[in-house]
Amino acid sequence: MRYYMDGQYSFLALNKKIDWERGRSENLLLAESGVTLRKDHKYSLSRTIPQTGMGIAEPIINLCGGLWGLLFLLDQAANIWIYDFNNRQTTLLLKAGHGLFSDKALLAASQDSLFLVEPEPASVVALSATNGQILWTSREFYGGSPLALAISDSGDLLVVTSSVSAPSGSADEGLEDIKRQMRVLKVAPDGRARILFSSLPSWGQAGDCPQPGCIEAALGAENLYVLDTYGGQLWVLAPDGKLISDNRLNLSGPVVGLGVDSAGFIYTGHTRQQRQDTDNDPGLLKFSPPDPEPVGYVGYRGEADRLWLDRQDRLYLWDRSTLSLSILERQESIKLDSAGKPRGIFIFPVLDSTALEMEWHRITLHADIPDDTQIRLRYFASDSKELVIQDHLINMEEYLQDRDAAIAQRLDATEFLWSQELVNPRDALLHGARGRYLWLKIELVGSESRTPLLKSIRVYFPRQSLLRYLPAVYQEDEGSRDFLERFLSLFDTFLQGMEEQIDQVDRIFDPEAVPGSLLSRLAGWLGVNVDESWSEEQLRRLLIAAPDLYRKRGTREEMEAIITIYTGEKPFIVEYFQYKYLQETLELKQLMTQLYGQDPYGFTVLVKQERVPTAAQASALQRLIDEEKPAFTDARLVILQPWIYMDMHSYLGINTYLSELSLLRLDNKAAMPFSSVIVDTKRDNQLDTHSRMELDARLK
Repeated sequence: MRYYMDGQYSFLALNKKIDWERGRSENLLLAESGVTLRKDHKYSLSRTIPQTGMGIAEPIINLCGGLWGLLFLLDQAANIWIYDFNNRQTTLLLKAGHGLFSDKALLAASQDSLFLVEPEPASVVALSATNGQILWTSREFYGGSPLALAISDSGDLLVVTSSVSAPSGSADEGLEDIKRQMRVLKVAPDGRARILFSSLPSWGQAGDCPQPGCIEAALGAENLYVLDTYGGQLWVLAPDGKLISDNRLNLSGPVVGLGVDSAGFIYTGHTRQQRQDTDNDPGLLKFSPPDPEPVGYVGYRGEADRLWLDRQDRLYLWDRSTLSLSILERQESIKLDSAGKPRGIFIFPVLDSTALEMEWHRITLHADIPDDTQIRLRYFASDSKELVIQDHLINMEEYLQDRDAAIAQRLDATEFLWSQELVNPRDALLHGARGRYLWLKIELVGSESRTPLLKSIRVYFPRQSLLRYLPAVYQEDEGSRDFLERFLSLFDTFLQGMEEQIDQVDRIFDPEAVPGSLLSRLAGWLGVNVDESWSEEQLRRLLIAAPDLYRKRGTREEMEAIITIYTGEKPFIVEYFQYKYLQETLELKQLMTQLYGQDPYGFTVLVKQERVPTAAQASALQRLIDEEKPAFTDARLVILQPWIYMDMHSYLGINTYLSELSLLRLDNKAAMPFSSVIVDTKRDNQLDTHSRMELDARLK
């Protein structure tokens, strides 16, 4: 885009995604917010948990992940355990001797239920994930043998089963004509089952005995992934059962486990035997979507017999030989370029001044540059787009923007054209840039975890400075002229910046365009008292609504509107006339007085606690109500607490809800079953024998 300023300068600005997309980039992310280095995610070992640290005596045979950092474990005696690895707490969910399933059962957990599928005879048992209560059992497998499990986002159990199919008249045929077919069953949380996919392509001969581990299943963002761990065949099914793709992974041998992260990358690992046969252990395998191509490895040197990912993209690996669980966390890092450096290059589309022999003036960058990062700029100018490169006359715009050629080779061939590097040039003169066309190249250099952010760039022309106002004698000597021009450019920049601010002073009065640092000053001009508890977004909404609020000042409607702006939710306002008729009964009158008072000129404002979580915000809201209420009224602010307390401010559907028993969720990483008992051990030691017996009886 082109802008004119005072008839002296013009500048070209690039500050939108559409501008960045016109150029050519390598290892850069182009967005509306600006240009940054691409980021990558790498897994690193977070912790290793031995079974001995879980307090479980029998060897663990199978396990699966649940929500909030919970793991469900099946041991050799068919006990079911819950292990909270965040809090290092183990709880017995279901004791052995139930006769419902064996230690060969497959496990999968939803938010509320734990499913155990017995391969032979095929059956499924659903348990409550909180107390181990049996919810239902089923044997409806349509003649198939369960091989792998997954849980959909809606809590449905997806079961991959195998069944034998033979062509008609196969009684006289050999076993080689008998094929095994796979189907996918969808079992609803209430136990109702239906066939989601009737027949995946044939995957093995009848002589191949199908067992759990031959097939793995995992849920991606929405789709179900099914992997033949021996042949490498990968099927992807949509939620409605439609086959999306049927590909083969490039594997050197059998693999174990299957996981799909939130970005669609696929993870699996070599079997124990294959690791022993390989001198250089490459770690876990990683494949990119949508067509699964190998993209690298996850640096994990141990062995794994079970592999899965949770919804936080944590990677779990269970090693049966050492009876230990390894947890790998995904960490964000800067993606390296083809040379292995945290660097990205952007070549701008050619800038056209439309005038020959144009002397380009200066360049300014609006960028965030952390201390350990850099932005490097180089440029050259010419009156023609065609220049001689390696004895060939070449169109420079087409040459540099050719996306089929390696960018490093093109830059090496044109090295002699580019200027010296300008490092972090937030405001710099362009020396020797003379010509109608200007080419710019910017290099972003990051650290291991941080990247610069280039938000916008401006290129000013023609070349003018305060030197033109001095006598001609100051311009006679070329050396002193260049120095004086560069020296005066400092003052020229200050003056030009002030002129731009004056030209754009109208933005200060626009609530949608004013910089955040000036919002409180603008609010003061309008007589609105705000403090640090107001966020920038809240202030903007308040200033935009201020004219309408002043017209309604002192009314219920204005009070609701301004509180909504501050809290983000419409408050409940109770006035005297709304409960006046309830005071005919003495008991209700006492209750109404306790809750809302008896002042006919008063009102009560009810706001949920999550809308004003801190005492400072509650105080700011009280001051706001006091300033906006009519002078002769009395206003009460009530912060609604999320609990039921009789004869207090408990309102069903507002701050009080009725629900079934569920886990006590301490945060997003931990939970506590409702049957847990918290005891003060110091005080408990002081209980007498009678009190202990009474406590034990109540707990039983």
